[in-house]
Amino acid sequence: MKNCLSLLAAAALLLGLCSCGGNRFRLEVETAPETGCDNCAVYLFARMGNQLTLVDSARLVRHAAQLSGSLPDPENLVELLIPGQGSYILLAARGERVSLRIDTAARSFFPACRGSFATERMTEISRRYREIGYGVLEQLRSEAAAPGLDARRRQELEARLAAREAELDSLARSAIFNDRSALLAVVATMWYADTSPNMTEDSLRALVRQLRARFPGSPCLNSLDEQAAPEPPTRESMRMENLRARLSGLPEPYPEGAEPGEETAPGSAPEPESGTETCSLPPYAVGERVEAFSL
Repeated sequence: MKNCLSLLAAAALLLGLCSCGGNRFRLEVETAPETGCDNCAVYLFARMGNQLTLVDSARLVRHAAQLSGSLPDPENLVELLIPGQGSYILLAARGERVSLRIDTAARSFFPACRGSFATERMTEISRRYREIGYGVLEQLRSEAAAPGLDARRRQELEARLAAREAELDSLARSAIFNDRSALLAVVATMWYADTSPNMTEDSLRALVRQLRARFPGSPCLNSLDEQAAPEPPTRESMRMENLRARLSGLPEPYPEGAEPGEETAPGSAPEPESGTETCSLPPYAVGERVEAFSL
């Protein structure tokens, strides 16, 4: 009997260890020689709303590093920060093992990677949006609405515009209504609302109701809820925000002695780094409606 209990205890411990290991997020980073990043320190942060967590840090050795750790939520927006070089935003989930290669053409938002379901989907959407071009769509709308335009020419322009908008709508909606990632659904919804003329306030509310039914209880969806006020950052999150700011060469957003819930002093919030790539993604953190998303 004693041996049986010992075996059961050992099995339970092993299962617990396997479960914890399976839930860890792993990121394998490789940098191209032309980036000049060898022997640099790298940091992995995770964000949900106003809460920021340092997941892991490492040093690039022969242009490679491995980072791993437990994400605070089932899904988080994570940032790989390389001081003096820039940062890279991924949509991460517990248990994922992601490979990311950074070269001089790597994008800050949704860089090309392997192993991250949500990031790969958003990378494809943003790539196709760039190929079609926001400016091209606006130009087609403007030309089609020009007074005195020949009816046949107007019909041609409207047909081209409709075809391109339909393709982008299909890409975005396939991500919004995926059945695997609430974070992907939220980011795709933000993207779609920011870029599609078809998204009205009523249609957005209806969409949020559908997502809540699809992903019940997901904290990611709070960022789309006008009634959900984000919790103030904890002291630990404030400490991590200051660390991230120092690593980025920015002013610390929280002065020494600041308490959770206190407003930061005017002008003390971090400004975007010069040369940081812009993106059509609205400047909101997941779980945050009004505060600037600093990642």
